[in-house]
Amino acid sequence: MTDTFSLGTPEAVWEKTMPAAEWLNYLSTKYNYPVKDSARRAAALNFKQEHRLVYFSDSIRLTAIRADLGLRSAFFSIKPEGNNVVFSGKGYGHGVGMSQQGAIRMARLGYSFKDIIKFYYKDVDIVNYEQLMMKN
Repeated sequence: MTDTFSLGTPEAVWEKTMPAAEWLNYLSTKYNYPVKDSARRAAALNFKQEHRLVYFSDSIRLTAIRADLGLRSAFFSIKPEGNNVVFSGKGYGHGVGMSQQGAIRMARLGYSFKDIIKFYYKDVDIVNYEQLMMKN
């Protein structure tokens, strides 16, 4: 889904550059990632997320990489650029799928909280808590 309400906000997209050697050293040291294996090295230098994933490789959580490297979100891709790698990401928040800036923009445009929730989360029902408790 393209979030047209977040387009143009400062947190919509971001980039961070770091030396490729530093990135590979981080993976090798912290996770024992096999950077000397040419296929795995290439995968580490050319990582792409088209849809939000949980893991970078095997058991390396993207949220851990985000925290360790100070990235704005765990929804990022990596590409080589000279002796560096460029992390290109989307979002800046809690990783639950709702853009804070997009939700604010929708509210300012007059959308209700129900409209906002249904825009960001498909196939959800919004129910009154008291009515839900009475059914049990």
